[in-house]
Amino acid sequence: MKKLIFLFPFFILSFGIGSISFGQTTGIHGLVKDADTGDGLAGVNIFLNKTTIGTFSDKNGRYSLRDLPSGTYTLVFSSVGFYTAKKEITIPLTFSNEINVNLKPKEYLLGEALVTGEDPRQWRRYLKRFKKWFIGISRNAKQTEILNPEVINFTNEDGVLIARASEPLEIVNKALGYKLMFFMDYFLISGNRYAVNGFTRYIELQTNDKKQLSQWRAERERAYKGSFPHFIRSLMHKKLKANGYQISFLNTKGTIGFDNVTGTQHEKVGAEVKYPQTLWSYRRLNQIRFATNRGYKYLKVKYKPEQPEYAIAIEANVNREIGQVSFLEFPEDKAIINLNSFSYEDPFVCIFNGYWAYSARAAEWLPYDYQPGAKR
Repeated sequence: MKKLIFLFPFFILSFGIGSISFGQTTGIHGLVKDADTGDGLAGVNIFLNKTTIGTFSDKNGRYSLRDLPSGTYTLVFSSVGFYTAKKEITIPLTFSNEINVNLKPKEYLLGEALVTGEDPRQWRRYLKRFKKWFIGISRNAKQTEILNPEVINFTNEDGVLIARASEPLEIVNKALGYKLMFFMDYFLISGNRYAVNGFTRYIELQTNDKKQLSQWRAERERAYKGSFPHFIRSLMHKKLKANGYQISFLNTKGTIGFDNVTGTQHEKVGAEVKYPQTLWSYRRLNQIRFATNRGYKYLKVKYKPEQPEYAIAIEANVNREIGQVSFLEFPEDKAIINLNSFSYEDPFVCIFNGYWAYSARAAEWLPYDYQPGAKR
């Protein structure tokens, strides 16, 4: 692919930032039934979206999740052949701990296929492109594999590549120590922009190798630091400077400026953000309204403790010596961010440019209940 200075992807991040409390815990239970027949459904995947917390329904359709930390979550019910159901819950629950769900069977037109009979060579080309945009090009991408790519169906509509899946994508990330089950709502690539959304269940890989566990802990912390969730948490806790961030307003995305008088290059710094706490405010529980650009087009976010990964720096054509530099663009001057899943009410109101456009892909995803410094 032609090298671009910056990408402009729209991406629903799979991280979370601190609306979980690990003090009080509780549990939930219930019954999952076929909405048409009323029969209990076995093997339904039930989980708190973007966490490691999940289970399956038993042969009678019953399930239970115990010892849930306090917080606000999306509870997901998914089974092949049925429409996915979700419920927004807050733990501890105000009323009953019993949550029952009826799943509606999917209806297919006569002759409709889940996977089209496209040319195998074309499908492989599309898959390669999909992996680059979805999994990413970071060093962790080399250790991240989609186990069941055959469930992905591609269509090209007026130059827009659209990917759909007949079953959850099973993804193993050996760098971070997780298996992901990704229930993809949509994925599309249009020019140098992409969008992806879905539900994610994380399952920790098991090992008794202490060295491997130590490597996973270190790599998870590295992936977390400098990420968008880490930035938002630092902003909310008034620790931007302490955690290595520098922010400013700019009208252009470039990191390098040129002085016509001296003939030398310099880093574009932009207008100082004197009062970072004015960039956000609580909208309601577990939701914030984030940042108008105050007449500027971009909020520049520089993370200084770590250089950009080499592969990403090459692809983005950025200077590694400057640091990890990203640019946030808000076409509507603000974005409403849900802290329980780190998603947006409208996924197109916050655009990532620069480093985050490349680094916030599936090979770097961490579960919402990830805690820096945790032993697992």
